[in-house]
Amino acid sequence: MRHFCREAKTVIGKRKSRRVAPPGLSLQSSRELVTAMRIFRPPELVSVVLKDGKPARIDCPQARNGNGEVIWMAGPWRFSGDWWEQNAWARDEWDIAVQEKDEGESAIVLYRMVHDLLNGIWFLEGAYD
Repeated sequence: MRHFCREAKTVIGKRKSRRVAPPGLSLQSSRELVTAMRIFRPPELVSVVLKDGKPARIDCPQARNGNGEVIWMAGPWRFSGDWWEQNAWARDEWDIAVQEKDEGESAIVLYRMVHDLLNGIWFLEGAYD
């Protein structure tokens, strides 16, 4: 699966660069594409089923959404900080696509999921619009 954000690609020549729109889009419409993440405050705790060390399914008991099979993922990206302090933090971040089914309807939703490495908890930090 491709990245969440379909940006216009830049083709670099010897002297000039020209903008090339993604397949099926004009250059004009590709400028209007914007991907934004809606941050959940507070983050939504999820339980995660791992397969070969990677998320395969998520379940979010407190929310109607956030339940389903992980059909695509990117990551993990590891971040940490304050390791010299008592309140150090370390986390892995994943971008995931989840196949959600609700009353016979199906949708693919893109999330930013975080694994808190010090506390061992997983949560959804936000969803991509």
